Amino acid sequence: MDLTRSQAPRAGAALFTWQTLVPAFGLGCLALRHFWPALGGLLLLWFVLARLADCRARPLLLALSFAVGLAAAHAAMPAAPQATPDWMLRGEKARVEGVVEAVEGKPGREARVILNEVRCRPGEAGWRDLPGKLAWTWREPVFRPKPGDRLAARLRVKPQRGFAGEENWDLRFYWARQGVFWRAWSQRWWGDPELLKAGEGGLDRRRADIAERVAGLTPNGQGGALAAALATGDRFGLDRETVDLFRQASLAHSLALSGLHLGLAAGLGAALAWLAARLRPGILLVLPLPKLAVLCGLPLALAYLWLGGAGPSLVRAFLMFTAWGGLLWLGRPRGLLDGLLAAVALILLLNPLSVFDLGLRLSVVAVAGILAGAPLVRRGLSRLLDGRPAWLRLPALWLGCLLGVSLCANIALLPLLLHSFGVIHANLLWNAVWLPLLGAAVMPLDLAGLALAALPGAEEAARWCLAGAGWLCGA
Repeated sequence: MDLTRSQAPRAGAALFTWQTLVPAFGLGCLALRHFWPALGGLLLLWFVLARLADCRARPLLLALSFAVGLAAAHAAMPAAPQATPDWMLRGEKARVEGVVEAVEGKPGREARVILNEVRCRPGEAGWRDLPGKLAWTWREPVFRPKPGDRLAARLRVKPQRGFAGEENWDLRFYWARQGVFWRAWSQRWWGDPELLKAGEGGLDRRRADIAERVAGLTPNGQGGALAAALATGDRFGLDRETVDLFRQASLAHSLALSGLHLGLAAGLGAALAWLAARLRPGILLVLPLPKLAVLCGLPLALAYLWLGGAGPSLVRAFLMFTAWGGLLWLGRPRGLLDGLLAAVALILLLNPLSVFDLGLRLSVVAVAGILAGAPLVRRGLSRLLDGRPAWLRLPALWLGCLLGVSLCANIALLPLLLHSFGVIHANLLWNAVWLPLLGAAVMPLDLAGLALAALPGAEEAARWCLAGAGWLCGA
């Protein structure tokens, strides 16, 4: 494969050959569910590349990448059960046993428990294995299960299904690509849940223990629940009204652990690098400050990836950070688009079905919009504020860039948001209030409390840090 850049002076000549194949591979993965739109996208991609760069011999490569993506997505798709059991169709309750694979805290004091190795005993019949996984929503649970636990409960199990008339988001397919084909719901004591066997120690259980400790150290009220959600991603203590307020203020993206939070964790590494350079300037003779910042930020980003549960959005953000950091170490500090495409390529190779993940689409489109629009915003503001006093120019430039970056991301996301949700909220001014507070105070206190909560004997210090973050969130 040709990895040399074309010498043509046109815009598309800056792309490597492999970078043009990444969207073709993604379109091939998408063709598993939307073949004709994906094929149309492939033709559009070829047309654009033909206009922007020398595309001799590329149509065959694009078609091959498309076909490989389609085959990879087909191979990665879990096999669905052939039929629904009769007892389930009759609506009978059954005793259900399974091993906890994951637990997610949801707003309104709900725990979504994903059970694997599920078996059921309806009525007086014998035990029957249930293929695939079960998503059990347990409202106001009497105890919080942890990964590895073996649970039993009496539940009415049903097949996963989508909403009536849904067009833009197929809930059934969302669960099917994760191998979850069944669902159940219970409230508090319903079903008499019991812990049959506690799981053995492991990284997942250790992380669950730390998250439980953080939730116990945060102050009561929605401020403390918000601080815990920002630290560990556990939204169990949040009210639905609080989440709706964040959504209406266009701040819902700050609740999901993603690139924003991992970037703040890596930013602390940059601050440590700056402090080390101030204390020992000679270190810069060995490592330039940008490379030192990546070196200090990588362990913090990796730790936060684990403590945050390594959800899809955090994994995406970590891969992007790693790609950009690697390019910087290779002497290409401006290769932001290269890093984005490298991260997307790695994500799709690891899991071709992630192309259907709305979170991946939102994050990639938002980052691409920022990369395309942020330089224009900065240049425009610099010209507008040229000649103004420093006391006015610097704060205005900072605020303008913050709002401009949010505007670029929202403009890029507009078609996707309208297609997926049918409604958008554009209260960008709240981003200018909340995001600086989040980055300058709330997340540093949260991260410090999270780190201290993981250390034995540091609970009181963790409590003070989390109390400060909870007070700010509540205010």
